Amino acid sequence: MCVSVCVCVCVCVCVKAGDAFGKLQRRLWGEHSVVLSAKIAVYQAVVLSTLLYGCESWVLYRRSVRRLDEFHMRCLRKIAGIKWQDTVPNTEVLRLCGISGIEAVLLTAQFRCVGHVIRMDDNRIPKHIFFGQLSSGKRPQCGPLRRCQHTVKVNMKRCGLQPKTLATAALDRAQWRTTCQSAIQSFEKTRVAELERKRAGNICLSVRLLNRLTFELEFLCVWVITIVRLELKVKVIGQCQKYMFSAYGCGNAVTRSV
Repeated sequence: MCVSVCVCVCVCVCVKAGDAFGKLQRRLWGEHSVVLSAKIAVYQAVVLSTLLYGCESWVLYRRSVRRLDEFHMRCLRKIAGIKWQDTVPNTEVLRLCGISGIEAVLLTAQFRCVGHVIRMDDNRIPKHIFFGQLSSGKRPQCGPLRRCQHTVKVNMKRCGLQPKTLATAALDRAQWRTTCQSAIQSFEKTRVAELERKRAGNICLSVRLLNRLTFELEFLCVWVITIVRLELKVKVIGQCQKYMFSAYGCGNAVTRSV
């Protein structure tokens, strides 16, 4: 799946999920009598299922994941009644709604589907497609387009799993489910901690920049006040000299008349 196709798929699913979300705006999301947990349950059943329909076979790049995550967070903020003026971070929104990020949901669906495919019989078409290789030719260099199998291996490495053990670890369904759940929870905790650390670093940087700007403004104000004082002194001295010259001229005129 090429990059342009991935972007088109993300745009299409966001539009469909947005339509489903908008139809419930007046009846559910705007109702203050409905608790937040019920709203989140309906969101997961209606909107999130529409957004991630068929995501098990998607080959997503970072730009597509960011687009889906933006839609996910925008919907959660709308449900929770949090505006952008409130300056509430995404990690706090996820904690308040009791839901994980969109990437953790994608990984859960993908790992579950991969487990089903691996446990299939060897004569099944999905298993042939997943483990299939090119009979002739070779893939291009310089960052070739990824396949579903490559995406699964990369995601397993990100979650701390060994891709070499995929064919054997997924045979036990209960063990594979437990392993994937613990790995994805660890991945989500690490992601949230990284976002909080990054936000704290941005806040420290903003504070340092603000202190630097305050110091420069104070220096500029002192410099401007000094210049204004000098200009006032020059004007006062000029006026005094003008009055002195005029008084001196009047005194000479009186002396001549006498």
